[in-house]
Amino acid sequence: WLALWVSGVAVSLTVSLILWAGLASKGVFNSGDVVHYGLRCWLAAVTLSLWYSALTVLASSLFRTPVLALLSAGGATTVLFFLRHLSGASWAPSWLRAAHAVFTGAWDDRLLGPDVAQWAAGTGVCLAWTAVAVGAACAVLSKRDV
Repeated sequence: WLALWVSGVAVSLTVSLILWAGLASKGVFNSGDVVHYGLRCWLAAVTLSLWYSALTVLASSLFRTPVLALLSAGGATTVLFFLRHLSGASWAPSWLRAAHAVFTGAWDDRLLGPDVAQWAAGTGVCLAWTAVAVGAACAVLSKRDV
């Protein structure tokens, strides 16, 4: 999981630096603004990628066939996407509305904001989902190897 996450972060940083250099060289945006907002976007992506890397590792631990792991990770992401959107609807059942803050996708816009408390809460949610997924993957792999 850690190797997958670090490699994703490295690629993301490389692409972000190229993008920032292009935006700054065009002169449309102030270089300080490009770096400021670029870093905020990159840190939000790094935080959210904790969970998605863990989900990928969990799906890979459940299936020996790579295409099944890919499809199950994509399916789980899609289901969580719809649950997050449904939980934010005013007509959703109260139990689903109460669970809205538990979904990692509910924090993506708030991770971009300047409020440190929102950052901390969003990072906590991502870390909790990550710990559960990595722990489950470790349990699956340890039972499979025994």
